[in-house]
Amino acid sequence: MNPLKLSLFLALAFACFAQWEPEKWIPSDAARLSPSATERLLVQICPGHSNESGCDVCPKDTSGGAEKWEIKTVFSGHFVSLSSEDALVSGSGCESHGDDFGGSFLLTKHGLSWHKVRYVAGLIAFDCHKLTGSDGRDRLICGQSDTWFGDQVSSVCIHDPGVDLIKTDTLDAQFARGHALDNRGDCFFHVEDTTGGMGKSFQRGFIQRVEFAGIASRRQTRIVVFVRLGRANVPEEVVMNGAKGAGPNPNIATLPRRYEFTFDGAKVLPAPNNPPLQFPVTSYSVGK
Repeated sequence: MNPLKLSLFLALAFACFAQWEPEKWIPSDAARLSPSATERLLVQICPGHSNESGCDVCPKDTSGGAEKWEIKTVFSGHFVSLSSEDALVSGSGCESHGDDFGGSFLLTKHGLSWHKVRYVAGLIAFDCHKLTGSDGRDRLICGQSDTWFGDQVSSVCIHDPGVDLIKTDTLDAQFARGHALDNRGDCFFHVEDTTGGMGKSFQRGFIQRVEFAGIASRRQTRIVVFVRLGRANVPEEVVMNGAKGAGPNPNIATLPRRYEFTFDGAKVLPAPNNPPLQFPVTSYSVGK
């Protein structure tokens, strides 16, 4: 490989480890807790090591490998049962890229005290909207994004924090669906953006926003994902100049698309008239 290309490739490889922060695609209904209320939750997560921003050590349930665990959001709800008082505490740190550099603790309240139910590495609930299922328990619809070697994948996912899917999943069910379940959620929509990588053919895709609307006469919710998509071939010289900082990066033109889904109280189903998730051929421009 050309030495310049190799150095750029390695730079992209190291850049992929940047942590994802909330994108604000989703109208979040995270709880706004006082410092004292947050402290009562953190005492169960890292007793003796909590501070105003999280934990000054990695909680024992995590994989470790970082200096601290930083709290990002808290979602209050009925996750465990119809009548339970629960909190999903999501944070970053103490996990690898394979688990999106973070995870979430599910806590439930008994009387005046909080108790830890479980920790799930890779359950990233930073940017979420709460929906109530047909069984009265709450789920979360969340946005998340991950970057690997310059390619960014943006997703919309459903999380059911109150159910330990790993324990309830049977071998027969795994064979029937072709894969095992995990507790990190089911991402039902993805778009990929390759404009941060190397090559000649690029596709640009990003989520603009996610909207929710109740369906009249039914305990269901319509989920509408608004995106922009485009793809174009770019001369190698333009790509290399942008990567070296010797010129502007190419900008791929995009066209609007919308995709609808329905949360039926248990799962998310795509609308039958959704357009195919194909990137239309557009054009590129090089700005000043």
